[in-house]
Amino acid sequence: MSKRLATILLLLAAVIAAISIARKRCDATPPLCEIPAGIARLGSREPGALPPHETNFLAFRIGEREITCGEFAKFRNEEPWRSAPPCRPAAHVSPDDALAYCGWLGRKIRARVRLPTEDEWEFAARGGIRGAPFPWGWDAPDGRANFGGRSAKSVGSFRANPFGLFDVAGNVAEWCQPASPTAATVIARGGSFADRDPGRINVFSRAEFSRTYRDADVGFRILVEK
Repeated sequence: MSKRLATILLLLAAVIAAISIARKRCDATPPLCEIPAGIARLGSREPGALPPHETNFLAFRIGEREITCGEFAKFRNEEPWRSAPPCRPAAHVSPDDALAYCGWLGRKIRARVRLPTEDEWEFAARGGIRGAPFPWGWDAPDGRANFGGRSAKSVGSFRANPFGLFDVAGNVAEWCQPASPTAATVIARGGSFADRDPGRINVFSRAEFSRTYRDADVGFRILVEK
């Protein structure tokens, strides 16, 4: 065997091993972050945001990252999630698809799993930084989040916020708990890769969608009650 062929085979083996590790990492039970109890001032006077208000929170656990295609495919082994890169966020899911996943995972891990409310999402996204527009503070989002692009990136491609959450700005917007079981529209938070305006990926920005909406720009992260 030539040295060149041996080198190619070693590189191929390394690539296969890396893909295998990534697949195992991104189709396991989703990792969670512990969010401490506290009182937070949420909302903003900016157009479209919830009005400024204070909320008292008990401690809860929330997904470290968005649910991935690898994780969602374990629940629904169908396209487009089955053949998608396992560490990409699971998009093309409606709020009810996300709630169904929560119910399935909750039965599996014997816990109450659901989508976060808007206040829970914003409290976690702010990472304990008071008054800042972004999860990392006041600096511009260039190089800190996936926005103004053509597609989502693998989860965790950018630095986490102080609570340890990845991608709460950009990548894919994230469904929040519907206001009621029969609500016709649902709010998604965080903005997505498709948003070109940095103001659309801040911690208080909100986007309202039909409850049947499914597309590449919206996914979700889970909340597990303690």
